[in-house]
Amino acid sequence: MKSRRIYMLKVGEREAPSINHLYLEENAPARLLACMYFWCVVDEKGPVVIDQGFSAQTLKDLNIPFRFEAEPPELLRRIGIDVKDVRAVILTHLHWDHYSGEEFFPRANYFVQQREMAYVVNPLINYRALGRFYNRAALEKIVRLHLAGRVVVIDGDQQLFPGISSLWTGGHSPGSQGVVLETEKGSAVICGDVVPRYQNIREDIPCGIHTNTIEAVQALEKVKARAGSMDRILTGHDPEAMQKYPRVAEGVYLIEGGLP
Repeated sequence: MKSRRIYMLKVGEREAPSINHLYLEENAPARLLACMYFWCVVDEKGPVVIDQGFSAQTLKDLNIPFRFEAEPPELLRRIGIDVKDVRAVILTHLHWDHYSGEEFFPRANYFVQQREMAYVVNPLINYRALGRFYNRAALEKIVRLHLAGRVVVIDGDQQLFPGISSLWTGGHSPGSQGVVLETEKGSAVICGDVVPRYQNIREDIPCGIHTNTIEAVQALEKVKARAGSMDRILTGHDPEAMQKYPRVAEGVYLIEGGLP
């Protein structure tokens, strides 16, 4: 994948309860800094986005305190990407900070695990404990996109594009998935929220928010087995990631590949 570039893009950050990220870690600080990232893979076929972030309007609508930095279209513009050229959006899951229903990418198809689609139309989603991290307007939007033929429903692990594969993990939500990217340095895994922080993978701590504890533990093993090395594990919300990769524009970090 010599010509491939992988970017991490930061929408902003907030202080989040540590229990959201670190399951049953009583000695953790009460709150931790959580960065909200999405990702972009660029090759000769065109950009593929993993998760898509959210808008300032979403934060206002959901009444979520947040230090907002830039909207996803602006972040992509800083590295020369037009949102109309994005051909696909792979969603690790459908929580509000990964998908909030904005029509950022008018020509893209969306890739979602079948278990996630089934979960969000299950009546149990009306219980606050199960549905609180979803944006209801976004769920209505993804169903409309599905009816319009723009959602590709994935069942488990499969190749989506050359060098880009899904890795079903469950755990954090029933349809949570990682995205495996084949690179010159080995396989990299974009984890979504089954690995929100490097501490999770270093100390085998499952994510704090989950619908299935056993799957959340097994997800750590799946990610480690697929990643070429620990350095190839790309966590969901850890600010440490900004120290690991070079910043190539405000809010944009280069994970792999040369500058265009």
